[in-house]
Amino acid sequence: MKVTLAGTWSPRGEMARLQRLHPQLQQRYAAIVLSVPDTTGAAERKFLQEQPATTMVVTPQRGWGRYLALEEAVKQEADHIHYCDFDRLLHWVETDPAEWQQTLQRIPQHEFLIIGRTERALQSHPQSLAQTERIINDVASSLLAQPVDVGGGSRGFSRVAAQIVLTRTTPGGWGDLQWPILVNQAGLAVSYLAVDGLAWESADRYREQAATADQQAQAAQAYDHNVAHWARRVQIAQEIIQEGLAARLGRHPRWKEVATLQVMYAEKAPAA
Repeated sequence: MKVTLAGTWSPRGEMARLQRLHPQLQQRYAAIVLSVPDTTGAAERKFLQEQPATTMVVTPQRGWGRYLALEEAVKQEADHIHYCDFDRLLHWVETDPAEWQQTLQRIPQHEFLIIGRTERALQSHPQSLAQTERIINDVASSLLAQPVDVGGGSRGFSRVAAQIVLTRTTPGGWGDLQWPILVNQAGLAVSYLAVDGLAWESADRYREQAATADQQAQAAQAYDHNVAHWARRVQIAQEIIQEGLAARLGRHPRWKEVATLQVMYAEKAPAA
């Protein structure tokens, strides 16, 4: 049974690799849905528009990509969906295609599958990511009652699980911890699989092929040297954890904002 791909892609010099790897993606996925920002270049847009069974969704706001990609995959009547941050997927397909294909075969066996990183994959990341994401994972493992890594940017969905996420959230936010908690609260099983292929992908940017381990290490060291990156990763960790805790408490992460908008709308609505 084939799976539909839903991904988010902010192009950063991956075009040559995409052209080379796209036939493999088309062979393995029933359909491909990619959300891209409105700043995406003409060449990338043209390529995606010309590919069969490929849908491009242009996101109107930053942070909406994951939700809109998942939404479009559901609209296309997908029974099973593989969500994956697209730069991570390209790295995975290029460096460990056998593991990627084996993982695709497992997605239809689960209602919701968190696809996380092995320790080897996590250690390929800058320490500013690895250390802050360990905190997220400690919280996630406690709330989900099983050891998990939720920072791999990859999930397997049944159609029902995807619909639960779409009906209980709105565009925006991260979803890393929020989504599995919402699915779990709805009574669906949350499963976990760790893979090597979700190694750090950002070192691949503007390269003709995926970065080597040495190139990853050099790029990670340079990334960690910038204190602003540490500050940003701490902020992201806080946001992801807050989303998860809000979901556990039955509150949307923006519940105060949503409630305020509802009151404003009610005040402006004409009397029945």
